[in-house]
Amino acid sequence: MDKKSVRMAGETMSDRKSTKSGKSKQGSWEEQYEAKTVEEIELEMDKARDQLSFNMDKINEYKRKSGNMTKTALMKELKPLIDQNKELVKLVRDLDRIRDSKIPDHEKLPKESNFYKHYVSNLYTNKFGQTTCETVKHEETTLREVAESIQKVKTDERESKKFKPYNRTPSKREREASKSLWQELSA
Repeated sequence: MDKKSVRMAGETMSDRKSTKSGKSKQGSWEEQYEAKTVEEIELEMDKARDQLSFNMDKINEYKRKSGNMTKTALMKELKPLIDQNKELVKLVRDLDRIRDSKIPDHEKLPKESNFYKHYVSNLYTNKFGQTTCETVKHEETTLREVAESIQKVKTDERESKKFKPYNRTPSKREREASKSLWQELSA
């Protein structure tokens, strides 16, 4: 069993993009996983766990078939699989750390926990306060616009009344004066 024959299940040689330092051509593997969603990371973890299980089955099968092999010779034959298992365990551990960093702390708490209930209550209170403030601001701007339009209409009415000579009812004195003026003109 040589090191080249040990690959992830379903992986081809062209799928391997990492260099000898363990970093891929696009950047570190952590950067690649930081960009992924929690679900994608969990899929990668499941693949790694499946490969671990597959490798363990291979190791156990090889141990059964080895028969009279010495322990040193057996370990020499199984070293690539054991090394790959160590890498897979480290990968699963690192992916679990990255996944945990992406999940908010309050989602990690049990739903019946007092801390969780308190956090969710505060979240709702804050959200309610924010929406209330936004509603008040919106209504305030709407009322200001309405007040400005009413003021504009009133101003327009005043301006229009100033230029019309007979837009109001004359007083009693003015009526009598105009009546006497008509009588003098008609006579």
